[in-house]
Amino acid sequence: MSKTWSRRGRAAVATIAMLTTLTALSPAYAMVDHGKLLLRGYSITAGLFYEAGAGELSVRGGGGPAATGIQFYERQGIISGYVWAIIVMVGAAMAAGSPKRTESRTVGNYRITTTYYRSDAEKAAIMAAGAASATALASAENQSFELQLYTHSMPGLGGEASGYKFNTYFSMSLDESVMLDIGMGFGEVDAMVKDGGKVTRYDYNYYGMPVRLNVAWDWGLSYIDWTWNWASHSDREYPDKNKGNVKYHLIRPNPLKVGFVVGVLGRAFAEAVVTTPSWDSFQFGYRGVFGLRF
Repeated sequence: MSKTWSRRGRAAVATIAMLTTLTALSPAYAMVDHGKLLLRGYSITAGLFYEAGAGELSVRGGGGPAATGIQFYERQGIISGYVWAIIVMVGAAMAAGSPKRTESRTVGNYRITTTYYRSDAEKAAIMAAGAASATALASAENQSFELQLYTHSMPGLGGEASGYKFNTYFSMSLDESVMLDIGMGFGEVDAMVKDGGKVTRYDYNYYGMPVRLNVAWDWGLSYIDWTWNWASHSDREYPDKNKGNVKYHLIRPNPLKVGFVVGVLGRAFAEAVVTTPSWDSFQFGYRGVFGLRF
């Protein structure tokens, strides 16, 4: 990460952290939104983010790229339910159209295979069960959706990464002020960092299960988030990690994040996050988000 990105990023995140702290400590002046509104109320937020340091895209024991982009988040909405409803219906259609069973037998010098398909009644039963499950998912009361688009062409901040990451969440209420989100997500992010004549490439790979504990306060919403990245158990490796002046890193962390969100006047929000690539890495990065609520 270059010194230019470091100065700009630290300044941006420091500004967001300061705004978050000031609005949290001065609710009467800043007119901050109650944390329960952020936790249980329907909202869509869209904002710009900057992250750097030893965060989710970093190498254990080393650094990582500066990342900027756009974050979209829907709380208590419908997107996650519809995403999984579509997946369930596609799966039901594939199951209904697939063979029921196959049988093989040898007759003389020939091998005969007989394929049995499902009856119309069996197909209808499978589709009906899929429709019932899809309806339940689409109408789930507590669900959220998160999308992050990384770009290296953000005006004023730039960035060194490009790609995407999204999470779907379904939630359970533990208390009026506490909710547990459990979900599934996917992501692919690539970054290229140039430092003098050396080039470092970071390839982030994610598919797994995020778990987030949210706690509402009078002056905002705090959360602790741990992601079980199933890709971290893959044996995929680069055949040649170093080629010429380019050093390659395959990033598949199980990150831990602690964040705080403040909403202002029902139309703006600021989020400050401390991240680490794994709970035992003792490395820390930072992330700041600022945007609008709808």
